Amino acid sequence: MGDELKVIGVSAAAALRWAYGTIGDEELLAVPCPKPEAVFISYLPSLEQYPEMIARSLALFYSGAVIAIARSDNRAVEAKLRNAGGLVVSEERPPLAIQRRWLVPPDKFAGWCHKVKKTGQVTSLH
Repeated sequence: MGDELKVIGVSAAAALRWAYGTIGDEELLAVPCPKPEAVFISYLPSLEQYPEMIARSLALFYSGAVIAIARSDNRAVEAKLRNAGGLVVSEERPPLAIQRRWLVPPDKFAGWCHKVKKTGQVTSLH
């Protein structure tokens, strides 16, 4: 995937199917969505890129996104997702590591976005 941060607006219905493991990335991204309904954090290469991830997530939230989904096998990233109200809803088992699929439900995602905006906090998810 390279070193590029990936934060993408996607369909909420497809995001839920992805989170529960019934579709893959390609199917998720293939669903047309003229206005973002969900935030898909498909790749976060380092904690140094959290501020940019937060800025992109907030922009998608204010454009209409109501939930967030993410994939992780990194305990530090998972702690941030848990603090934002995220739940592990499925796991992938690639050859080298277990990757968990996370869902941040609407109430938790909205609460986190409003908290981040109110406090000006752009360095972490909690």
